[in-house]
Amino acid sequence: MPPSPRPISPRPKAASCRRGTVPVRGPGTLVLVALILAASGFLGPGALWAAGSPGDFANNLATHPYAEALEKAQSENKLTLIYFWTPSCPWCRAFSETVLTDPDVKNTLVESFVVVSVNADRERKLARRYRLPSVPYLVFLDSSGEMVSVLTEAVAANFFLVYLEYLRTGAYATLDFRDFVQSLI
Repeated sequence: MPPSPRPISPRPKAASCRRGTVPVRGPGTLVLVALILAASGFLGPGALWAAGSPGDFANNLATHPYAEALEKAQSENKLTLIYFWTPSCPWCRAFSETVLTDPDVKNTLVESFVVVSVNADRERKLARRYRLPSVPYLVFLDSSGEMVSVLTEAVAANFFLVYLEYLRTGAYATLDFRDFVQSLI
């Protein structure tokens, strides 16, 4: 009797999956399943993020295209916040859903800043201009367009509010952020 042919891929061990099922072999499989479920409508509308237009991750904040924002900031003597994000970034989504939806954060941004929301996957030239190391990446410019500060990670709403106040009041010109926080205590 000839030997049975050897399978191309090894069979999963009995403990790794139920009989008649295929084991998940990596994160690519999960992504594929999620895409199939989203395409079929099973996950419902908006289950997966799409790159979309500027402002997708800014949660209903009034956002502006980059060049327009710089002009507006100069004419209104406001700071500019450039928020770099990507659709696949879980920290960007968490920052957008928890921090940018905070009413106090939203009010401060609307009153004192001109917000630019940038999908770094689509706006690579702008990302290179600001030497984007990772996302989320928040760049703050003064009214003349000069960079005054950068946040390289998502932060909590209470920290972000204090940081926005540090920038809004112009304390960044004379005080280190730690000294500014000490002055509030």
